[in-house]
Amino acid sequence: METKSAMIRARVDPALKSEVEGILSKLGLSTSEAINLFYHQVKLNKGLPFAVRIPHKTTVRTFKDTDADRV
Repeated sequence: METKSAMIRARVDPALKSEVEGILSKLGLSTSEAINLFYHQVKLNKGLPFAVRIPHKTTVRTFKDTDADRV
């Protein structure tokens, strides 16, 4: 069994951290388990396991409308 001894330190907005930890808890995951899961997915995908792109104008307008409850 491999030893998990490498440390990762990151600065995160406290409100975001709290909200995400609540979600992870409901999923039965610790923060460490979620980070390990993310790292394994990056390894398997040889990149981020989701698309990262700058949204175009229509997407931005949809986000704004949704945030303003205009959908």
